[in-house]
Amino acid sequence: MTSLRIAALSSGLLLSACSSLGPFKEADANQDGAVSREEAARSGDLTGLFTSADDNQDGVLNEEEYELARRVILGSRQTPRRSPSTHGSGGGGGGHSH
Repeated sequence: MTSLRIAALSSGLLLSACSSLGPFKEADANQDGAVSREEAARSGDLTGLFTSADDNQDGVLNEEEYELARRVILGSRQTPRRSPSTHGSGGGGGGHSH
């Protein structure tokens, strides 16, 4: 189940904007133990992923749901984007053959 949630969250990253996504206690502005859609709207990243992150579909994110989404988002920012392979496009051998 967790791998499905991660896949759904990862695919939703394409819809997210760049903004800060702090720890749960910062996101839970009213300190009620849950992050509502309104609280999530403060982060463009989380807005696009809210429904996928809300595993139990209760309309809010508990700390576990929030932290999973946060790890996915932060992990995607740290993963270097590689350009397509340039295999065989010259660049370095100088044409020497031995």
